[in-house]
Amino acid sequence: MALGKGLPEDLMRDTRGYSVEEWEKTKQTLRDKGLFDADNAFTDAGARQREGIEAQTDIAAAAPYDHLGDDRTNRLVELTRPWARSISKQIFG
Repeated sequence: MALGKGLPEDLMRDTRGYSVEEWEKTKQTLRDKGLFDADNAFTDAGARQREGIEAQTDIAAAAPYDHLGDDRTNRLVELTRPWARSISKQIFG
């Protein structure tokens, strides 16, 4: 499955709240639109669209950290690191 980088497909589906049926229908829709190939890998068009979405997400996500500034952002990272590690361990093992 091309949506994630090394994540098991069932983990991607479950963490996004899709049922198995919804997930399969979504993959078919992506194939129909030419974004996935028959093996559910990104086509060139799909990869370009994903890169564009990722770039937009990065820009949108930067605003709160820009507002905080470097020192307060670093402090936020320091304070939330144990919490983030705990959650990651629960999800990814």
